[in-house]
Amino acid sequence: MITPARVPVAHERVRVSVLYPLDPAFGSVVDKEVDGEGSLPNRMEANPSRRISQLRAATRAARAVFICSAPLVGQPNAGLTGQGLRLACAEPGDQLAIFGEALRELTEKATYLYEEAGRYWFSTQPTLNRLADDRAKALPDHEVEAAITDVLREDAGSKGGFHRIFAAPDDPVTIDEAQSLSLVILSPALAHAGKGTAKSPATDAVADALMRCRASQRRLRNTLVFVAPDEANLATAREVMRKAMAWASIDKDGRLQQQMTQAQAADAKDKAKTNRESALKAIRTAWSHILYPVKSETAGKPFDLEHSLISSRDRAAIPVVVYDKAKADRIALEKLGTERLWHALKPIWPDDRPHLTIAEIADWFAAYVYLPKVRDKVVLEGSIRDAVAKLDPQFGYADGFDEATGKYHKLIWAKNPPEFATPTAMIVREAEAQKHLKEEGVPSPRPEPGSPPGPAPTLGDPTPVVRGPAAPGKLRRFYGSVELDMVRPVKSFDAILNAVVMELQRTHGAKVKLTLEIEAEASDGFAEGEVSVVRDNARQLKFNPGSTGFEE
Repeated sequence: MITPARVPVAHERVRVSVLYPLDPAFGSVVDKEVDGEGSLPNRMEANPSRRISQLRAATRAARAVFICSAPLVGQPNAGLTGQGLRLACAEPGDQLAIFGEALRELTEKATYLYEEAGRYWFSTQPTLNRLADDRAKALPDHEVEAAITDVLREDAGSKGGFHRIFAAPDDPVTIDEAQSLSLVILSPALAHAGKGTAKSPATDAVADALMRCRASQRRLRNTLVFVAPDEANLATAREVMRKAMAWASIDKDGRLQQQMTQAQAADAKDKAKTNRESALKAIRTAWSHILYPVKSETAGKPFDLEHSLISSRDRAAIPVVVYDKAKADRIALEKLGTERLWHALKPIWPDDRPHLTIAEIADWFAAYVYLPKVRDKVVLEGSIRDAVAKLDPQFGYADGFDEATGKYHKLIWAKNPPEFATPTAMIVREAEAQKHLKEEGVPSPRPEPGSPPGPAPTLGDPTPVVRGPAAPGKLRRFYGSVELDMVRPVKSFDAILNAVVMELQRTHGAKVKLTLEIEAEASDGFAEGEVSVVRDNARQLKFNPGSTGFEE
């Protein structure tokens, strides 16, 4: 028995006989998508390692569908079902599933092969797939670029942790000066070739934008972070966007919709949605190169460009992913430690200036690329507040300075500054702050260097810390002791300091003293080397000799 799948449709004499009663247009359909050397099934079977190649499953499936469906095109219930396909193709020893796999792949790639409700047939009219391909190829490049830019600007609605998002600006030099951390999403025209690439359209545009702000020199460079598309992934994104735009045009084409069956219209809508999602994913994957300025090691060069690569696949909006990566890589800081703040300020604080306004410091952090990149002024103010509230701060805080009298307004030392700084708020050098507080008769929170040490009561000492008249019925003394967590002692002490000690210092005139009591035991005794180190360190840290030592 000869099955339809074994009929050699490409053979000259068979081809003539098969096509004789059909529409002449089926001749080109046979040559392109049914049988023959240049046909689609033949190209699919070009790889001999594939299962469909070994059984010629694609050719046999295409022949079966054509012979069984072509004479009935246009009639109700026309087309070959899956069961009919197996009957038309299968021979003893064949795996039946292979023909279904081959037919599904043919359906995705063929121009004239239709599928609806489980039935397959060839037609002389191109399918929606072919129409989508033709429309995609016909789209001009500038329309595709514009569609990608629209996606970038939609993504800019999700700011992540950035203060502002500049999405695909026509010219990056037109970006406004930014006081807080901002992201520039470069346009599709400014791609970057890869991590090892020193120069690209993206790096040129970034360097230019960091140097110029419109017609003048850019001042606030340290608040700008850039993200550029990868050259290879951008090509993929453009192709996917073309397909998405083509399917969207088919779905919205009212005239074409009238000619479609209900199933075709539903398929067009589904593919328009699927391709749109694929385009969004491809675009987010393409924008993967983070570029930002850092201090240059070359003399005279204002900055170097540093690079960070986003490698995650399933991504949220571009600004969200960039900020998360910048935060993880410590490019953008949400918290600036007190020590890091002081190390940054110390070398750039002019010796002849006793105070600096917080506004000026914020300006420095926004301008100088060798300083840490903080998210915004709130982060900087929080670090300053923590630094001033320390027991041994490197500077004090004042709401302002009166040039006429030479006095600071609301000068604070080793206490919590106000939650919200005034526009004229400033930090004051340690020596200057101590000098003004002494002139005002405010006692120093810590003894002057060289002064004789007085008795230091413990937190549980019964001797009152605050003396003097107090209002009847008011509590006037606090005492307490607590055991620190030795796994994280610094964190425990910091929590106690902020939650208890700083709160006690809020009361005007309150005097708070702390002592740290240490008790350690070793059942086998401490090593001589450790004893020597601890004794020397205790002496250097000015432990009280009368209450410090080792014993058996």
